[in-house]
Amino acid sequence: MPPKTQLVVVDSSYLAWRAFHTTGMLRNADQPTGVLYGFFVTVRTLAAQLRTTYFAFCFDGGKGQREQMYPEYKKARRDRVLTPTEEEAFKQFRIQVNRLEKELLPAVGFRNVYKQVGYEADDLVARCVEDLPFDQFTVVSGDADLYQLLSKERDVTIWDPVKKVMRTETWFRETYGIAPYQWPWVKACAGCSSDGIKGVKGVGEKGALAYLTKQIDPQSAKFKLIASNLSVIQDNLRLTQLPLQGCNSLVWEEDELDHAKWEKVAKSLGFRSVPKLFDNPGFGLGVKR
Repeated sequence: MPPKTQLVVVDSSYLAWRAFHTTGMLRNADQPTGVLYGFFVTVRTLAAQLRTTYFAFCFDGGKGQREQMYPEYKKARRDRVLTPTEEEAFKQFRIQVNRLEKELLPAVGFRNVYKQVGYEADDLVARCVEDLPFDQFTVVSGDADLYQLLSKERDVTIWDPVKKVMRTETWFRETYGIAPYQWPWVKACAGCSSDGIKGVKGVGEKGALAYLTKQIDPQSAKFKLIASNLSVIQDNLRLTQLPLQGCNSLVWEEDELDHAKWEKVAKSLGFRSVPKLFDNPGFGLGVKR
């Protein structure tokens, strides 16, 4: 690889879910292709904006380690009763995501497609930042849990594809008044309703931040409440820190991208803008690196 290379680390489960809600209704003949189309269009856009074709794709590995450690973890999502229409839509979504991971990304020539049973895409994103031999990392996700990865030293930024903003360590410190590595503690203290993590009752994100930045009276009821529940926070940290303990290290393989592979995949999916989706020879597509 050339010096000062940038890796785009894609929270693929997040990006696919976003595509499901934007272009998810698209079909090719009798097959749904909207998730695939939205996903690949975003990848092409990122390659152009960030001027790189180095990508790592991270996928959720299904129910596993966090649920074993904390049975309430995302329980509300798992227990949700779906209508027949919703169930069919989610079935088609899962089929497309499975194709992305196992078939289509490798067919295009991407070799760094990561998934570990029992671990989330977030864990693998964190592993990419820790393990892979790059000088710069741009994480693609709208998941605030990943803010803990922001770093000037490691040169880690986060691109939010929905809000179209680049998150940096400077932005984080100015917004929250703490360092990114402290973010898991805030989530462990305040809890997370979407993940089903119960924090210290009566203490939200603002209270947790005030405690860390010493902007709360040590004699106040809220300070004492947090101080008396440090064991709860410590237990929750096992869930909120990335990567989760036991997530295996990752190894980088050189990609084998070229236009012929992409065109073959795109045509099979019925994408009409086939030649243009990755058509930017300045990025080195078509040349093994």
